[in-house]
Amino acid sequence: AGDRPLAHPSAPPLGRSAGRPGAETHAHVRDPARVFEPLLDEPPFLGALVIDRQGLILAGTCRPDTDIEELGAVLGAAIDESARTAEYLALGAWRGALLEAERAVVHMTPLPGELAVLLVVRSDVPAGYVLRLAARSSQLARAFLGVEP
Repeated sequence: AGDRPLAHPSAPPLGRSAGRPGAETHAHVRDPARVFEPLLDEPPFLGALVIDRQGLILAGTCRPDTDIEELGAVLGAAIDESARTAEYLALGAWRGALLEAERAVVHMTPLPGELAVLLVVRSDVPAGYVLRLAARSSQLARAFLGVEP
């Protein structure tokens, strides 16, 4: 089982960093543990994951003392449900889901290949700011996955 049962079998440990490295400007694009490292410059950012439909983690970065890995497993099923609901209501393809909770705001954005970006920020952040960070996290995830925007 190991100490990271929620992680995708091929995924390395999540990156936990206090800030961006100075020397390696684009290392985050290839390193699954550093994909979202540029977002650490944003104080409200707590973490982000690339997850599959089962909630397994393919990549992710979070602040020290922030444990968002469990959210991947819990919200992985929400990817399918969001797509089904949007289709059932004839709303078109789903573009994101925003969940506001007492301690954090969670945003999910779909990616190709039945994947999604799960973004977690502080709960005191306005929705517009969350959407801006969600767009940035999606861009970083797509660069990591090598898919077009």
